[in-house]
Amino acid sequence: MDKSETEKQAAMREAEKERYLATLRAREIERVKAKEQLKEAEVVRGEKALEDAEAFRNDIASRSDFRANMREKRKADALKHQEAMDKLGQEYRNKLKAFNSRYLIKPQDLDKLGESE
Repeated sequence: MDKSETEKQAAMREAEKERYLATLRAREIERVKAKEQLKEAEVVRGEKALEDAEAFRNDIASRSDFRANMREKRKADALKHQEAMDKLGQEYRNKLKAFNSRYLIKPQDLDKLGESE
């Protein structure tokens, strides 16, 4: 082997070494990029989970508010119905009193009838 052949082989080995190192650097860069993408994806998943949790809390709160509002509405309706029933009951009692006073015979009336005979 002559000197130029040895230099060529050395240059080829050096070029092969450079290609190998470039490949290693490229792999390392890809690995770092993949790690960064995983971190970004994890951050996005975390943000999505926080948004979902907040939406769930809001949903539960709105349901609780709805239930409380319905409870208040039922109480108000019950009170209104009770007042209406009390009014109807009072009207019935007044009509019954009027009927009784008009059509029933009272003991004083019997005494008056007895005296008139």
